[in-house]
Amino acid sequence: MRLILFLLICSTGLTSLAQDKEASNSLEGVPFSQRLYTGGDLGFSFGNITFVNINPIVGYRIDKKWSAGISAKYIYYRERFPEYNWEYSNSMYGGSVFTRYLIGNSFLAHAEFEAVNAEVREFLSTTLTRKWVPIGLLGAGYRQGLGNTYLQVLVLYDAINNRNSPYRNEYLFGPTNIPLILRAGFIIGLGN
Repeated sequence: MRLILFLLICSTGLTSLAQDKEASNSLEGVPFSQRLYTGGDLGFSFGNITFVNINPIVGYRIDKKWSAGISAKYIYYRERFPEYNWEYSNSMYGGSVFTRYLIGNSFLAHAEFEAVNAEVREFLSTTLTRKWVPIGLLGAGYRQGLGNTYLQVLVLYDAINNRNSPYRNEYLFGPTNIPLILRAGFIIGLGN
């Protein structure tokens, strides 16, 4: 009986706390244009392997903590090994939908589904075909801001881990290891 009473008292407190948080997260009355933000990331590496990633985003703040958006994606990838007289290049394009939730003022949870059109080699084939490659990213990040502009760093886990993913060579611990991706970028609020 004491346990039931204790749980009831705790849940009553949590319910009132949750209602207080919901009210303070509301953006009711904030115009559409002030809820929008833009930004993205730009990545590159050069050498025998060249990787260029351009990823602009547009997001919408649903409330003070939760936002969702879309992004466009262009990736150029080239491997060049002159000592073997071998070169391969691939231009990939696509887009994604994402959502993120702010935890405190600086930490965030992030989920994203991305589809990239790329030339891929089917299993046990020698020919390249162009096809859409799905990528499911889940992770967390940190952002640091000044006014309406933020620099953010995300660590993302590729939950699909498709063998044709353009990120395989960019995994933090190598292409055959844990599919973690490090992404850094910026966010600029479009409202006042």
